[in-house]
Amino acid sequence: MEIDEEEKIIKNRLIYKDAIIKRAFKKYLQFIATLNEPSTGEQTAQEQYDKCVNAYLQLSRELSSFELVIQKAQTISDIGNEELQYYDQLYQQRTMEIENEKKEIAQLKEQLSYEKIQRQYKEQYLSLYKLINEKPSIEQSESEILQAQKELDEITDQMTKTNNKLELRSKQFQLLLHTLNELDMNLDNGQVVTTTTTTQEQPIQIDQQPPQQQDVIDADKMET
Repeated sequence: MEIDEEEKIIKNRLIYKDAIIKRAFKKYLQFIATLNEPSTGEQTAQEQYDKCVNAYLQLSRELSSFELVIQKAQTISDIGNEELQYYDQLYQQRTMEIENEKKEIAQLKEQLSYEKIQRQYKEQYLSLYKLINEKPSIEQSESEILQAQKELDEITDQMTKTNNKLELRSKQFQLLLHTLNELDMNLDNGQVVTTTTTTQEQPIQIDQQPPQQQDVIDADKMET
């Protein structure tokens, strides 16, 4: 609807300008005809002159009107050019502003990404800090290690003593088996009578024991 109205206005302006040109051209032809009009006896020279002057004035008025229209059109054209130049500059300015805004947005995106990464690092650091604080300190850990090492040494020493004692008991048990085996062999060989005779001739010594068995018992006492 607006386009039709603009076309109508432009059409009316062109028709108006065309009418002015036609009127001016018509006055020009009338002026030329007046100049070329042959003089007659009925018209005096003054009347002919006045008629030419009148035609000239009418032509001048039409030309002045046409010049005014041209000046008006020129002014409108100049204003239009100025507005076009203004809007062109405004367009360039807005384009530059848009480009600057795009660059700023890109920078803000990079900064936001950087801030997110830094925030993740900070959260990880805080998590590690809390985890480290939950763990014992180096001094406490070293003290616990020394205490554990001391307990381990005590256990190792106790195991060594236990092994030695066990080895001693094993030797004693083997000696006992050996002694029992010898007694059994002696009984089988009929040495019981000889042993009885010997015991009658010599007083019984309760505390006296075989040398090997005595050494084992002494070692057991020392270990105990």
